[in-house]
Amino acid sequence: MNAPRLLRPVDGDFIAQVTVTNALQPDPGRGSARRRPFNGAGLLLWQDEKNYVRLEFGAFVEEKGATVRFALFEHRKNGLPAGGLAQANTRLEARPTGLRLERRDRTLLGFVRQGGHDWTPVGQFEVDLPQQLYVGIAAVNTTQAPFAAEFEDFNISSRP
Repeated sequence: MNAPRLLRPVDGDFIAQVTVTNALQPDPGRGSARRRPFNGAGLLLWQDEKNYVRLEFGAFVEEKGATVRFALFEHRKNGLPAGGLAQANTRLEARPTGLRLERRDRTLLGFVRQGGHDWTPVGQFEVDLPQQLYVGIAAVNTTQAPFAAEFEDFNISSRP
């Protein structure tokens, strides 16, 4: 909950987009005893510290040392995973990655895009969140090594 984030208020249906421009590479030698080295950067839909949704370009280091990059789409309700925990089967390459989060009434949809291709769905949730929330960008690092996420083209628009 101490990850850096930049949020702004949003009301009702919306589309939020951002591009993570740097290839995430967690430091394999500086993880914690409890977690594998992980970096994540992307969109955050925030009600409070126990109720939020993350759509991120994520990367973790496997036990054998290989870096796995994937789309993370996670919903937390009352502090517990309420859906998704990641669609980790949506593998990503080490290159700039577009992220798109859409709210349509109670439905949240997550999409990713790399290399100018079409948006690829990574999941959807039915949520009971208030109409007024906060949306923005966040960066997550579970290692002791410095981590700098780079973002471009952050945009939030009302959904017609």
